[in-house]
Amino acid sequence: ISKRMFGSWPRALSAAGIDPDTETLHIKWDKESIVWDIRQLDADGSDLGSRDIQQSEPALHAAAIRHFGSWRAALNAAGV
Repeated sequence: ISKRMFGSWPRALSAAGIDPDTETLHIKWDKESIVWDIRQLDADGSDLGSRDIQQSEPALHAAAIRHFGSWRAALNAAGV
């Protein structure tokens, strides 16, 4: 939709009031960054249930499944 309506992702971000030069378009996930983010969420007291994370942090959840095979395996790797 962004490309069809705005011509590009950066233009869509600008229309939404977001500076496209400071907004990252893609996060490059690796096992270490996934574990770090899970530990941060745990330290913040976030609910780490799979359903809750799918809703609040969908990119993290998808990356965890891709790199660890399951959300539970990612939690185990993070030691939580």
